Amino acid sequence: MIWTRVAVCSLLSVCAGILPAQARPVSREEIQQAYTRAALGAEIKFVDGLLANRAENYVVFAPDGARQDLSVERERFAQFFQLGTRVKLDTKIVDYKFQGIHAGAVGDQVLQVEMADEKSQKLYTRQLITRSFDQWELIDGTPRIVASRVLQQYFKRGQALPDDNTWKLIRVLPKPKSTPKKK
Repeated sequence: MIWTRVAVCSLLSVCAGILPAQARPVSREEIQQAYTRAALGAEIKFVDGLLANRAENYVVFAPDGARQDLSVERERFAQFFQLGTRVKLDTKIVDYKFQGIHAGAVGDQVLQVEMADEKSQKLYTRQLITRSFDQWELIDGTPRIVASRVLQQYFKRGQALPDDNTWKLIRVLPKPKSTPKKK
């Protein structure tokens, strides 16, 4: 058996306790499952559920490379969710790469908040569309985003969310007309 210098160093590091034996990159499937859990948090308007995939020291960078301030982010999401009747989050992994124990995924994310137009009372969605590169690591066995670089982000107005078995709109029916009593 031929041992390379890297393999021997890795084996010695694990034996010496420098690297945990389970150190590995986060798989594409694990990342998709984490995005799905975030979508469930968004659907029930639970901001902490939406942001639960983030590591404690999470940082985000704007398209120009500037570090973004996250101090008011939770409040902004909560206000955004309160405006709507329903929330839906869809995330599609466009690209996945890994190197060592680090994994990266480029994801297209569409956060839709359904609202009613004040004048016409017709439903529409306010969509926050984001393409970002997320760096993932396993932290205590759980996939977490440690850094994100927003590649593109914008708002868009869209159609109302389709009705399904999960969400039922309550329609107020007019009261039936009373018929005059015969004497």
